[in-house]
Amino acid sequence: MPRYRKSETRWVHAACVAGGYLVCVAGLFTLQAGAGLNVPISVAVSAPPLVYAALAVLLLREAAFVRRLSWLGGACLVHVVLAGLAATELAWAGGLSLGNALAQVFVLFPPAPLLTLIATPLILATFGMTASRPAPRSDAAAPRLATGTRSRGVIPSPRAAGAAAESAPTAARTIAPPTTRVAPSVVPIASTPSPTTPPAVVAPAPTAPRTNPPSKPGRAANDGMVRVPFDRIAAQLPAEAFVLPFERLGESLREPHVILVPRRVVLSQMRDGAVVITWAHIASQFPDLALGMTGDQFRKEYPDLKFVLPVDELDAQLTPDAVGTAPVSAPLPVVAPKPSAVPARADVTPTPAATVEAPASSRAPAAASTTPAARALPRSAPSSPPPAEMMDRGTLARIVACFSGVGTFEAAAERNAGTVAVVLVEPGVSREAAIACAGRLLPFVAGVSADVVTLRTERTVLVLAAASAPIVVAVHRPNASVALLALRALSAAAIAGTIPPATPAPPRRDLEPMGSDDRVARAALALRTFGGAEPTVFADASGRVYVFSGGGGDDKGVAALALGVVEALGDGGELGAPVTVVFRRGAEQTVIRPLSGRAGVLAATGVVTRPGRALRDAERAAAVLETR
Repeated sequence: MPRYRKSETRWVHAACVAGGYLVCVAGLFTLQAGAGLNVPISVAVSAPPLVYAALAVLLLREAAFVRRLSWLGGACLVHVVLAGLAATELAWAGGLSLGNALAQVFVLFPPAPLLTLIATPLILATFGMTASRPAPRSDAAAPRLATGTRSRGVIPSPRAAGAAAESAPTAARTIAPPTTRVAPSVVPIASTPSPTTPPAVVAPAPTAPRTNPPSKPGRAANDGMVRVPFDRIAAQLPAEAFVLPFERLGESLREPHVILVPRRVVLSQMRDGAVVITWAHIASQFPDLALGMTGDQFRKEYPDLKFVLPVDELDAQLTPDAVGTAPVSAPLPVVAPKPSAVPARADVTPTPAATVEAPASSRAPAAASTTPAARALPRSAPSSPPPAEMMDRGTLARIVACFSGVGTFEAAAERNAGTVAVVLVEPGVSREAAIACAGRLLPFVAGVSADVVTLRTERTVLVLAAASAPIVVAVHRPNASVALLALRALSAAAIAGTIPPATPAPPRRDLEPMGSDDRVARAALALRTFGGAEPTVFADASGRVYVFSGGGGDDKGVAALALGVVEALGDGGELGAPVTVVFRRGAEQTVIRPLSGRAGVLAATGVVTRPGRALRDAERAAAVLETR
């Protein structure tokens, strides 16, 4: 908010300068001071542009030529506005006609143009336009230095870990933050007979997220703006509307090569899965002379110009101070149970896919239980095979660290139907219900090779990322940032392993094609995000499904997927009735939405660049299909 209060005070200062100028003109005209001076018309007309051109050269010595021209045009415009106000004042208070008053202000009354030449630079100075560099650029410099200082503050931790490695090699391997070495560090610790070492080596695990690059160096985080590289959205600009190539256009921005977007605008749209801004949000950052037309002509020519911002750039900047501050240490008490809870789990394989841990049971009598995998481990005899399937604690801590700053979660590795999953639930969300729901979705994830599945119910959001140990995240719906959770779940899945577990395929369905009516055609028009979706209707004993395919894929396969998912989820149980289910694989998405009553199921599939808009289009199409 201080940024906007500063802008308001600038307008107040400019109004004070203009008011003082009008008072001086009226006073001198009343006293007829300088009325005897005669200034040639040619001098009176040509002097202001020449004076402002000289000031542009002197005041903007380090600025680009385009910015000098922009400043000169702005000065001439302010000059004309001030003179017009003074002429209006003289016509109203002095009884002059408007034409005579304009002549007095511009030519016949010499003190008036002189005062105008003085007042114009003062007004421009109140807006910071007389400096060689724009004010926002200098404002952004300080946060950059602060950001750099914070990033350098994290660097000494690896050095300290390296120094500790010389004196205590065993502890140093566990403390070292590089993510590729966290899991192997469990093996040397397990061989230590001391039972007091495990609590000491688990504590540094929360420092792992600090080694990840949550924000790019040089990015200001305290000015209320989010910075997006210009080249990430340049392709969405109409090139024919600009007189400069995009390379030079990026250099001419208020902050070179960077587009500034208000943080509040980004936060208001992140929960929809995409952030879309209009030209009005960023128009002031482009120089006026860069456009091949006036601003009004540009808005009339491109009234619906919008820009989709890259979510990965926004994610890196929103995590520290906008989404929340949830320490990773909060879920660790759930992840790391007491050492005595699991017998004989000393040797754990360093890889996330714990498929070669069977020999650990044969060495059980030789070591104390120093590295329990998770709280869901069975307490049976050490020779039982289920513990070999659980995840080691180092990998689990790295996965939990991926969600640092997103929210507060209760995290643990859980076993469900022979599959180990990493489950993170927000306080108040039923863990058992989330695990059961994820188990019902897993067979369909493997069938369509989806990267991540997002389930929205009436009360919660569940994100399921396909991995060797599937990642399940369940949060309350109203304030959930679904796009951010999906990105973090994909990062966690890369740590757990990208090969999904083997699950039984859903049963085959005998679907019969059905005819479509006018409602189906109108629903297809509502799904504009999917790019000309072609409607197809199928039915079986369980119901009817409306498939809208934007890429000419397997319509019958999509129909079987939609009906199977809706049947598997049922009424949703404790999580609430399902609203939408989204299967995402790269840029391709399949949106499944149950229709009210017995209207059936809607399924739309295709390449989607604006996920939030796709969900809204699916909602409108569902409303059309539900009408009778």
